[in-house]
Amino acid sequence: MVKKQRKNNSKKKKTSSLENKSLNQFLWLVVFIVVLILAIIFVPKIYHEIFNKFEYGGVKFEKMESANLVLYHGQFPIIYKGNLSAIFNTYFRTDPRDNHIPIETNLTLGKNVVVSFGEDVQYCKDIMIGQIGLTQFIRAFPFVKNVSSGATTDEVAELYNISKFDCKNASMDRTVIIIQKSENASIVSGSKNNCFILNVGDCKYLPTVERFVMGAMAQINEKSID
Repeated sequence: MVKKQRKNNSKKKKTSSLENKSLNQFLWLVVFIVVLILAIIFVPKIYHEIFNKFEYGGVKFEKMESANLVLYHGQFPIIYKGNLSAIFNTYFRTDPRDNHIPIETNLTLGKNVVVSFGEDVQYCKDIMIGQIGLTQFIRAFPFVKNVSSGATTDEVAELYNISKFDCKNASMDRTVIIIQKSENASIVSGSKNNCFILNVGDCKYLPTVERFVMGAMAQINEKSID
């Protein structure tokens, strides 16, 4: 009788041990599934925060990717007379950290701005995207009252029925931005104050315009960019 009871106790202990082992395995499985779910949810978010968000020139950027397009979305608060006037949203096609077109001038804007095109610039790829982005940036400043287009040569002015403008037309109230083809891309001062020349090289139109916008934002933020 005693032996039989010992056998029953031994069986109960083995059964209890197996049940505990199964329970532990089940709990580990639950923990693993929970950790896996949390990883699936949070790892992409952490990756996005670390690798797709950055600050450059005092502007916060976020890399936005779709199937065929990568954009760099920046938000730039515009302060006018001590108050927040607007938040300008820019969408660069080029990573601003990789755009090293030299800026050799201090950029300013008057209340009237003329964007004047040099010969053959109108045939550059992405001219419309670049021009829309540049105009939107200039118009975001409340002190700018008028933005218009011009041409640096009589031929281009006549072809598009616009006025001729060059650095001679720049003044305290009028900023002239000349966009022209050149050997190398650069952003420099013109021959007169408040005149700026965007040399787009061999049609690096969009990167040069984006660099102008980035340079202006960085200078306003009193930040240096390379």
